[in-house]
Amino acid sequence: MIKDRLINGAIAGAAGAVVQNSYAFAVRLFDYTGTTYITYGKIILAIEDNSGLLSNSMGLLGHFVWDMILGIIFAYIISSATSRYYIWKGLLYGAVVWYFIKAGATMFKIPEIMGVDPVNVVFFFIGALLYGLVVSYSLRVLDTRPAEMRK
Repeated sequence: MIKDRLINGAIAGAAGAVVQNSYAFAVRLFDYTGTTYITYGKIILAIEDNSGLLSNSMGLLGHFVWDMILGIIFAYIISSATSRYYIWKGLLYGAVVWYFIKAGATMFKIPEIMGVDPVNVVFFFIGALLYGLVVSYSLRVLDTRPAEMRK
């Protein structure tokens, strides 16, 4: 497979973003009305929160790029560790990223994220764990040689 940490991390991060946004879409089907990843993407890009197609598309793109950056960071962090317990490392990474994003949003008093319902916090925590699982598994698959995959 591809033996480039940057590319593998970006691919794994994009895979994580697909899963996170699919999860958000599925949760919306069950009447979840809180903030989603598209809103976070809009915050990162400083887009006014309106519901237009262009605004939502740019928010989605912003979230994908952010998740790709986080995937690259994970790829470099994990390259200096053993390949044992990679799923647990992914879960831990997802939880740590969730915590620091929430802490940063609280420190900088971002209004869309301040004083949210606990359901919203749980929504993002589950999404962060899913992201960590997908990124760690994707990197494992991308780093595995084709001969090893056939065993």
